[in-house]
Amino acid sequence: MLKPSLAALVAVALIAVVAVGLPAGTAIATDTAAAAIAARKKVFDDFKNAMQAIKGVFDARGPLADVVPHAEVLSAGAARLPGLFPLESAHGDTKTRATLWDDFPAIERQFDTLGTTATTLATAGAAGDFAAAVGAFRAIAGGCKGCHDDYRL
Repeated sequence: MLKPSLAALVAVALIAVVAVGLPAGTAIATDTAAAAIAARKKVFDDFKNAMQAIKGVFDARGPLADVVPHAEVLSAGAARLPGLFPLESAHGDTKTRATLWDDFPAIERQFDTLGTTATTLATAGAAGDFAAAVGAFRAIAGGCKGCHDDYRL
């Protein structure tokens, strides 16, 4: 008797899918894309604020330990970014060039490099190593510029 109930449930589910049609599925994909775009914009805004704060610490010759929380923002954001670029988010309210998805593994490696370098920056800041902290900061800034030049409209 369990099999007819399961069959009935599957039939009802199929009818619902057919009744709803593609527009509903498209709406779900659009919502997912919009959410991904909004989330990555937030991460990039956090990056901008963190980089400005780190530069401020360097310019003021402030305590290097003050760069640590900002470097951690960069590292955490880098870990999130690969999941914030689903293919359907290539269109919409984004300034990302479509070419970014052509070799996404290369982009993921850049995100990994950002995370690793941000960790290096945090470690250098915690240790009070100004030269290493500035070197890591410059490497991060160069990576950001490279990505912007290649993949941002």
